[in-house]
Amino acid sequence: PTETGTETPTEAPEPTVEPASGPELEVSGVRVNAPKGWKQTISSVVVDSALGSVDGQTSALLLSVAALGGEFLSPRQAERYFWSPGEKPPNFERQNPVLMDDVRAGYYTSRDRFDDIHSLTLWDDNHVVKVEVSFAHKVAEDRQQELLESVIASYSGPQG
Repeated sequence: PTETGTETPTEAPEPTVEPASGPELEVSGVRVNAPKGWKQTISSVVVDSALGSVDGQTSALLLSVAALGGEFLSPRQAERYFWSPGEKPPNFERQNPVLMDDVRAGYYTSRDRFDDIHSLTLWDDNHVVKVEVSFAHKVAEDRQQELLESVIASYSGPQG
């Protein structure tokens, strides 16, 4: 007879990302954590933000939320909700969608004179949500992805 329950479980093929463990930003029941060591800078009814240093460079996290009652927005409408009318962000590049707390989020990157900007937009329980993380150009791309994924992993929606 073979004994069960004594086998060592094997690691999952996909590495799991630890959720960010810094300050929790919360707007209208939507929550996301900044990376460890960052400081919350703004807390309001529509926007929360945090700043931190990554590899000696200033970085930022912005959580924007608007409750829209019974309206429904498609992923593209949620993306455009936060844009200036008729304008895409500079150097806009659409990325593959991601899951945030089991809700599909649009993902795009943009770039201005100083920063690489990662923007995630979604429609979550009558709320249009934008999570934006910006890093100085000098921060390595893999480091940016690692921190972005930790922020994504910390997300919880208004019903969470």
